[in-house]
Amino acid sequence: MIEDKATLTEYSRSVTMPKEAFNKAACLDNLPFVSVLRFNNLISDEKNSTLLGNEVFAVEMGVTIADLTDKIHINYKSNTSVSRKTVNK
Repeated sequence: MIEDKATLTEYSRSVTMPKEAFNKAACLDNLPFVSVLRFNNLISDEKNSTLLGNEVFAVEMGVTIADLTDKIHINYKSNTSVSRKTVNK
């Protein structure tokens, strides 16, 4: 966990999660849980499609997280560009 957003520029991928999401996850047993999973080298389909540089990310918090004021962001950075994907729930 990183408190200072300025240090995120050092990483090629990051997930930014609002405190509100942790609070909603903690409602179950008063202990928040978060897991970020990365799946890569996925099997190609018949159209040989590609998806986000052959990577898929998932965020699991043990409960359904919905109606957040601030969104969960998955950030990707490469040598040529930076993209930001927002998880809308």
